[in-house]
Amino acid sequence: MAGNLYIIKPAIGKTVSKNADNYTTELEKILKDKDFKKELRKNIIKFLRHAASVNPDIKIKRHDFSLKLEPDNILIPLLYIDNVIDFNDTFSKQDSVLYKGNIYIGMSFLMFQLSSEAMIYSLPLIVSVPYLGDKPQVDLSGLAAPIRTEIVNFFKNPDSLTPLAGRNLADCLDDLDNIFKSETWSIDKIKLSDGTSKRIKNHKKFIALTRMLANQSLSQDRLVIPSKSRGPGISKAINYAVKKFGVGYLRGGDVGFSEKDNTYHSSRRLPVSKHHFDIMIKTGEKTIDENEAFSNKKYATACYLINDSQKIRCLNSVKATIASRHTGVSDIYFYNALINALSDINSCKR
Repeated sequence: MAGNLYIIKPAIGKTVSKNADNYTTELEKILKDKDFKKELRKNIIKFLRHAASVNPDIKIKRHDFSLKLEPDNILIPLLYIDNVIDFNDTFSKQDSVLYKGNIYIGMSFLMFQLSSEAMIYSLPLIVSVPYLGDKPQVDLSGLAAPIRTEIVNFFKNPDSLTPLAGRNLADCLDDLDNIFKSETWSIDKIKLSDGTSKRIKNHKKFIALTRMLANQSLSQDRLVIPSKSRGPGISKAINYAVKKFGVGYLRGGDVGFSEKDNTYHSSRRLPVSKHHFDIMIKTGEKTIDENEAFSNKKYATACYLINDSQKIRCLNSVKATIASRHTGVSDIYFYNALINALSDINSCKR
């Protein structure tokens, strides 16, 4: 498919439920910043233009209401916050207690075709922001600036995608139906070994981060479908984007767009997964050296991605020096080993 593709204003939001998300209010403030949204939307267009540049016949343009356009050539980008995960270590510094760690913000960048409201592209993203504070509860609003910067920088940097993932996006823009002909994947069950269940303090956070990391790594050469639990949130975002678009498309007629109430009907939104992975996580901890001031430990994580046709084993370990002034040690080192293990699935043992 060659020609012009028109992008309407990207929808930016979140699908996390209020029950699961401790940062609902803070996220609202971060995402509603006008300058941030303006900068982000500008760079999303640049991001797509860069991907399409490998095919000189494809041109990415902003939607213009003055033009009569074919609905098949109009795309709706959607960037949403999928999850927020934090962890910290508690340690003493002189007479005060500090909390040091990271917060992970999991996002998904999706594109939908206006005529069918069908998803044509999916890319999971993770933003990591370090923090240091004197309270156990992370103040997300205090991290607003670096969070916004990291999100914008992904779309600003032309090398954010691996060559293969960039090629996949270019192919998608060249053939918008390509995604429904390709192999689609999803991650279903995530299990922790008995030993891991005893070591990890917060199972929910660990499993959520595992899913985010695995989705991101798998998406480099496979189409990974968002979790079914995110479907209602995605549908609301698409409905909102279409409403902001402000016109109705009459299916089955030759009238194109008309200034009517929005009367969109979706025949398909998220493709059905053809292949499914289960993940098993095994962890280990070993003290290498110990004295009065500190102890050196090795934290190892093995991730087994299993489906009917293959078993992928990703193994990584991190060494950590734990000072005696630490008043508590979180899951931070197992998190780091998990991140390293799942950073490049293609290099894992099959």
